[in-house]
Amino acid sequence: MNAANLLARRYALALQELAAEQGKLEVVFAELQELQRLVAQSPALYAALRNPHIPAQKRGDALQKAFADRFCDLTLHFLQLLVRKRRTAYLDQIISAYREYADAAEGIISAQVRTAAPLSAEETEKLRLQLSKLAGKQVRMELSIDPVVIGGVAARMGGILVDGSVAGNLSRLQDALMKNNVRSQE
Repeated sequence: MNAANLLARRYALALQELAAEQGKLEVVFAELQELQRLVAQSPALYAALRNPHIPAQKRGDALQKAFADRFCDLTLHFLQLLVRKRRTAYLDQIISAYREYADAAEGIISAQVRTAAPLSAEETEKLRLQLSKLAGKQVRMELSIDPVVIGGVAARMGGILVDGSVAGNLSRLQDALMKNNVRSQE
């Protein structure tokens, strides 16, 4: 793990612990996601947050004015801290690490799910319930479409890969055939 990632994780853990104490895990995450979305839409906002030529106090005041009616005090104070400590460059990493810590605190595991075609809401919920049963925890799914899957579903939860895809089945079949072919030639 590199130094920037360690730094981001340290800030994320501190924020997660405070949010958990105040019962605001989801509120803070939603606000961080909103900020992330706004920064992605406005490169000028991101540049202003990081601009060392603008005094930290002015950047903090601008954050307060822009988000006082949209973000809770905890999120605002945290963002002002990032500005003062010149850590706004790590915002995406902090948000990602925060999500991991908040999920762990709530007993939720994240699953990256790949399918060849979009799933209906009913199929998505059914899959989430199956993965939850398998993991023994609530599952938060991140769905993506991947034509390489061909059909079926491939899901990664932590270090576990659940591969029910056609591509995975074909690969396992090929491996089995290769092993049998090697054995028969001996």
